[in-house]
Amino acid sequence: MVFVIRASSFSMLVLLLVAGSSYDAASAMKSVAADSGTSKQREIEEYFEGIASYWRSDPATGATKALEEIRLATRRKDSVALGFAWCALGINQWGMGQNVEAARSYMAGIGIGKKWGNRRLLAKSYNNLGLLYFALGSMTEAKSLFFQAAALRKALGDSAGLGRVRMNLGLVARREGHLDSAMMLFSSALRLMIAVSDSVNIARGRHYVGECHAAQGRYMQAVSWYSRADSVFRLISDRMGRALLYVDLAKARKATGDAIRARRDAERAFRMGTELQAPFVLRESAEVLQELYASAGAYRQAYHMLRLSAQYADSLRHESTMHALTGLELRNALEQERQAELSQARRREDRAREELRRARVVRNITVVGLFLVLAVAIGLALGIRHVRRVNTIVTEKKREIEEMNELLRRHDLSRERLFSIIGHDLRGPMGSIVEIFSLLSERGHELTSTEKEQLWEVIRASAEASFESLENLLHWSRSQRGDLRCSPTSQPLRHVLDATLAILSPAAQRKGITLETTGNWETTMLHDRSILVVVLRNLLSNALKFSDSGGVVVLDASVQEGNIRISVRDAGIGIVPERLEEIRQRRGGVLSEGTTGEEGTGLGLELCQSLLQCHGGHLEIQSTVGKGSEFTAVIPSQEQRQSE
Repeated sequence: MVFVIRASSFSMLVLLLVAGSSYDAASAMKSVAADSGTSKQREIEEYFEGIASYWRSDPATGATKALEEIRLATRRKDSVALGFAWCALGINQWGMGQNVEAARSYMAGIGIGKKWGNRRLLAKSYNNLGLLYFALGSMTEAKSLFFQAAALRKALGDSAGLGRVRMNLGLVARREGHLDSAMMLFSSALRLMIAVSDSVNIARGRHYVGECHAAQGRYMQAVSWYSRADSVFRLISDRMGRALLYVDLAKARKATGDAIRARRDAERAFRMGTELQAPFVLRESAEVLQELYASAGAYRQAYHMLRLSAQYADSLRHESTMHALTGLELRNALEQERQAELSQARRREDRAREELRRARVVRNITVVGLFLVLAVAIGLALGIRHVRRVNTIVTEKKREIEEMNELLRRHDLSRERLFSIIGHDLRGPMGSIVEIFSLLSERGHELTSTEKEQLWEVIRASAEASFESLENLLHWSRSQRGDLRCSPTSQPLRHVLDATLAILSPAAQRKGITLETTGNWETTMLHDRSILVVVLRNLLSNALKFSDSGGVVVLDASVQEGNIRISVRDAGIGIVPERLEEIRQRRGGVLSEGTTGEEGTGLGLELCQSLLQCHGGHLEIQSTVGKGSEFTAVIPSQEQRQSE
């Protein structure tokens, strides 16, 4: 696990940490709630704090108790107890000097905390692991862990835990020489400790603040803070804390020139150090007393303190030497293992060289064989690739030829159909006109006026049928060639209706069919009037053709779902399902007769579908045999086209 934090930004991070909390005494007292908020979890944590405290006096017993709790929590599947038990084990392992094992225990606690989302356990594990890195002198990792623990404590509203973490961050800042940052952190931690009445940490915090003042040469302020810390140490009977405090208090008073009080404090520290058997306290207090006795002229006492100082310094140096020797022994053991591994590696290397030499001959033969196989494979691959390329080209050409043949076949069918229509549908009306004109020229003087009017009516009807057929053929031919162009303009649908009725109203009257218009024909839309007239004329012509005399044909215009719908509905003979399917699939060309023998080209509906496509529309057909049909031209409106 690697923790990275930039030391240069330490002061800024401290400012953000302290300013972001905005803690005062009142708010801190309100935010003592823990992570999942239960008193049971706090009780579990306090219980394991008792096991963790063994590291001060009997870490081996503490480790044994922690291992037993780990086994019990594992059997009970109690993740909270298991995580705090690992933390307690790590603290006692640290007390026994088993730093690697302690780190592993803390990491186990972190893993459990992350798995179950227990932020209180995570905060404690991060803080303990940070203290381990601090003791080993790894300030970067320690800071990163302390900052993570502080963020969790802040999120939990745990002012006591946050205060302890900030005090640890202050120790890191002081070790790195950032005294202003250390002062800020100690002061912030003190406010939190006072709010929750944590006497031990209140005393420690005041002591640390005093040390910062002393390091900056402000000895009077340092003395004031030391005195305030001493009052708390007295209340809680912390003799080790008082002994360390008196050493620093003596140094500060000595620096201010108050030699009498300085000597008194140094003598107190010396007595307590002797009772507690604390070499560091004894050495520091002896050094201060030696200087004070010498400056007062008490050279005998000064000499005695000098000897004691040297003696305790030698003891501390011996302890440091033992740690160093232990480290050297460990390094020596590691070096021996490394040498043994190197020796085995050399032997393995010699064997590998021999095997490599033997394998080279086989490799050379294999390489030559592989080259030959590769050359053959490349040749085959190139040949196959060439064949595939040729096959692809042939397939593409074949497809193009098939498409051209299909196009030619369609053109031939269209041409044959055109000739068939011209020969069948136009030859009949034109032949009738020729015969009637011959009759009129030869026997016109013999015919009555009534007979002449009937003949002229036949000529007119034949001419209209021929004109309609020619116009449909023209549009159909243009649509088949792709030459049909749509030139839409914005105008009311009424124009289309009027043009259509002007052409087909006489035919409806002759057949006795009533034309009704419904809906909104005043709707203005964007359309090609000439094309839409052809569509509506064909639909109405079909309705008239297949309606009985005396029937009704309804023309309707409406707007539905953004589309213009123009419908022609009749009550005629209807369309059989087979023929209806052919019309929908645009398989025209099947001629059919109307109710009075009318004949058509068979192109009307197919032409309507092609013309509606120019407007982006389509034709809907509904028909029931014996009940009539409804043809609806659906055309998108201008707004619908713009949205699409």
